[in-house]
Amino acid sequence: MQMRSVYLASVMLWLVLTVLTGLSFASRAMSGAEAEFTRASQLVFENISQKLQVNEAVLDSYASFSGLGMKHGGQEERQFIHQFLGRYPQIIAVMRVERVPLGNREAFLRAARGSHGGDFHIQSLSKDGKELQGPVVASEESFPITFIEPASRMSSRWLGVDIATNDFLRDTLLDAIESGHSAASRSFDWADGRPAYMMVRPADDASSYVASGGMPWHFVGMMVRTGTLTSLVGDLPAGMGVRLWHKRFPYSNPQGWFINIGEPETSWLESRLFPRLERERQVGSDAQPLILRVSWQLGWKQIGMFEWGMSAALSLVMMVLLWLGCESYRRYQCGRVEREARLFYLANHDRLTGLANRGLFYDRLQHAISRLNRSGKRLAVLFLDMDRFKPVNDTYGHVVGDRVLQMIAARMKLALRSEDTVARLGGDEFVVLVEEIESYREVDRVVARLKGAIEEIFEVEEHRIRVGVSIGVAYYPEDGVLIEELLSVADRKMYGDKREPEMA
Repeated sequence: MQMRSVYLASVMLWLVLTVLTGLSFASRAMSGAEAEFTRASQLVFENISQKLQVNEAVLDSYASFSGLGMKHGGQEERQFIHQFLGRYPQIIAVMRVERVPLGNREAFLRAARGSHGGDFHIQSLSKDGKELQGPVVASEESFPITFIEPASRMSSRWLGVDIATNDFLRDTLLDAIESGHSAASRSFDWADGRPAYMMVRPADDASSYVASGGMPWHFVGMMVRTGTLTSLVGDLPAGMGVRLWHKRFPYSNPQGWFINIGEPETSWLESRLFPRLERERQVGSDAQPLILRVSWQLGWKQIGMFEWGMSAALSLVMMVLLWLGCESYRRYQCGRVEREARLFYLANHDRLTGLANRGLFYDRLQHAISRLNRSGKRLAVLFLDMDRFKPVNDTYGHVVGDRVLQMIAARMKLALRSEDTVARLGGDEFVVLVEEIESYREVDRVVARLKGAIEEIFEVEEHRIRVGVSIGVAYYPEDGVLIEELLSVADRKMYGDKREPEMA
């Protein structure tokens, strides 16, 4: 039972140490993943911030260029535009927007049709920004696109589009008017079907209209490919998610998304066991108020082969060491038990015959008396003394005499029941305890068996030796209730048994 507890405790200790070791290596792996997350997210923040700054700088440059008084849509302007379109492939179109009050509408249309053809109209735009919806019904003010470059078949369809007829483009325009600087719209599908977003800013000197409480007449804008921002994310570690969205929209609204690289689904257990890493901040200026969030739910995949291998190896080493410790303790315990049993045996048994000694016999007799006091039964104490044994030692030597005593002890045990106790008091004197006897005849039969067994010839080293035995019997409680009384009575009767043959 004790060893079972030791083995159970060792198994529990091994499990605890294995878990702690695994947690240690898992923590090491998580620390490495956190460092990798910090590096990757910082790189994404920097790349996207730089690209947004470039876009804003390009639009500011075009606004400054357009304010130099050059011919609207002239060759110099087109050359300038083609130069930075070649340098910045994320910009897919550049445009001019004019403010047209209702009173100037007819004059504007005549001038625009002279430049762009008789089919030029101020057109409205659908809510999602994908479709043109025909001429605009006369409104107090319109903000049509009057120039767009490159003048491709798809982009030319946007000539005359009143950007104020679309809710999110109108909000972008109002932001630009209010701030006097650039403003960015949400992402939407451009004419070629690919997502883009529009940047707009006043082309007039802000001080000239803000101070007078007026509104600018001229605006510049450009379409920026949203997909180029996605390409800036680069090769992320597996499972990392990135979302870039317009500040005007909530995180969960897909309309405001510019980038959405979702995390793969993780198990409930992983989400409880492993940390989730997140970094979020605004990456654009007020002109492009975009919020970037990088997230990473760590899990089993972040624990590499090195960590798994070392954890398994250390677990195996600990298991072997604990097993060796248990085996060493088991052997120690077995040896201790054997030593204690050996010492107990030596302290309670006769070294020559292996029978109980005086102390053990007294102890067993005392216990037998205690039991009989409760049951009301009897017991008998037999005192045995060997006859003609001294001549054996004198004639054949003590070695033969000791061997005869050993053979006597063996014969006595064979003649008795297993529950009876036989002990050697010393020399050639023996005592027997017979418990729970029913009648005197039962004891007489025991005495007869003992005499018959002992008086048979002993063959020792080619010697044939015969000894006799005298036996005295005392009964409890008739002959006494104390141990010494019983032994004294048995001893006295034994001497009486010894004298009977001499008298005969």
